[in-house]
Amino acid sequence: NIPEQVYIKDSRGKYLRVSKSYANAAGIPAQLFLDRTEVDIKGEDAAQIMQDEEELLLAHKSEIGRLIQVTQADGTEMWTLNSRIPLTDSEGEIYGLFGITQDVTELKMTEQLAQRRADQLKTAAAVARDTAGTLEMEELLRNSVNVIRDRYGFYHAGIFLLDPSGEYALLKE
Repeated sequence: NIPEQVYIKDSRGKYLRVSKSYANAAGIPAQLFLDRTEVDIKGEDAAQIMQDEEELLLAHKSEIGRLIQVTQADGTEMWTLNSRIPLTDSEGEIYGLFGITQDVTELKMTEQLAQRRADQLKTAAAVARDTAGTLEMEELLRNSVNVIRDRYGFYHAGIFLLDPSGEYALLKE
């Protein structure tokens, strides 16, 4: 009953247990996972997952905190943080694999928004810095448009100023 998607597989890649959240994300009842592999459930598209897990088990390695971007069936993008850890017995022999997936889409979207805002602030600072040395309005506008266009990679940028009556916007640069 946790939001993280958790599964346990045996050394042959057959599911032993899955969390409700894992089953819900797949759209398959949890009991249908038991004693089946990724390929049994998802078809040949999942063969790469099984191969990756087999390589982890053979190398006796864990995979912790792998960030993966997934495009869902409806076209929306989702970000997950994945960890897969081999399960060993007291002699160090691997008998299975523990996996956990966390949906970090909201966190990733917030990070991208913060980065976009930081880029905008850098551009505003660059415009202020590059134009601070002039009092000539035409040069100030030209420099501002060039900096904005270059920083954002725009094909075209323009500055409109209101006319003295405040009724119309006039393209000035």
